[in-house]
Amino acid sequence: MIERDLPTGEPNGLLYGMSDYLNRVVPPMQNGELERGIELVSERLVSLGITSLQDASPHNDARRWRELRQWQASGRLKPRVSMMLGVEAFSQCREQDFTAQANERLRPGAVKIVLDETRGQLNPPQAELNEKVLQIHQAGWQVALHAVEETTIAAAASALEYALGRLPRADHRHRVEHCSVCPPAMAKQLAALGVVVVTQPAFIYYSGERYLKTVPGEQFKHLYPIATLIRAGIKLAAGSDCPIVPPDPLSGVYAAVSRRAETGQPLLPEERIAPLEALQMYTEGAAYACFEEAEKGSIAPGKLADIVVLSGDPAEVPPEEIRDLAVVMTIIGGEVVWRKGL
Repeated sequence: MIERDLPTGEPNGLLYGMSDYLNRVVPPMQNGELERGIELVSERLVSLGITSLQDASPHNDARRWRELRQWQASGRLKPRVSMMLGVEAFSQCREQDFTAQANERLRPGAVKIVLDETRGQLNPPQAELNEKVLQIHQAGWQVALHAVEETTIAAAASALEYALGRLPRADHRHRVEHCSVCPPAMAKQLAALGVVVVTQPAFIYYSGERYLKTVPGEQFKHLYPIATLIRAGIKLAAGSDCPIVPPDPLSGVYAAVSRRAETGQPLLPEERIAPLEALQMYTEGAAYACFEEAEKGSIAPGKLADIVVLSGDPAEVPPEEIRDLAVVMTIIGGEVVWRKGL
């Protein structure tokens, strides 16, 4: 959809649901530009204490998988990667058996489906969504449903009920990404389905002022209800959704604990959680969301030595000081990949 100025009918520069088209017409980067960009972003990520990441692009395919393997083999990309697959590339990726090519550095993740209501109706339509989710579920893969509004979350829940009703499977860990506006009744429904919610606490910090000004009251009272989701029994993981906001996990921990915008304005303080609960979303919860809790997410014998040293204890400092903590050292697989001051 191309948004237009109402009086004149002229396009105003806002494009919705057109990423596929734009990907085809935007000129590709020149030789070396993408590789240099990967080196820069890799250094930035490890400096923030990020040892694993998810590439959640809905356009990921076999070509992106090969690129990620090359970047890691060359040392350009230091964090471990779980690469989600786009729905369109799902059949192709299954045929290539990416699972056989996986290792501790690079693994295929969930199959990503983006739900939106850009044109005033659900896209994809509910019946089509149901069949897509069922197809992925039947193949034994995990589904990651991008759903922001209450209506799209409800559609995601309906599709999961449809798939699980036809083929029950314990510990499927299908995911709802964002789950931004979620009333308590919806949270209980997701919990009953065994859904993992992947939330973005840092949105509260970076976008809080905009939410206060623009989100209607009925939606605002259920906005990023992290404490409500925990009380419902939902397993939570947290990420940044970078580049929508910066990838710094500590800003997300601070936001989940304080429920304050960048200007200090409070947003639903009753949804605050404890510092350890916030840290768990970025560690144990994140590993669980990827079926990797036996290998990472906590420091224990036999697990991968992915460790971050901070300048202070987020569970001990006052909440307002959490966002000012610094990463002193980042270790991946026992190797120091970043040290402050070097």
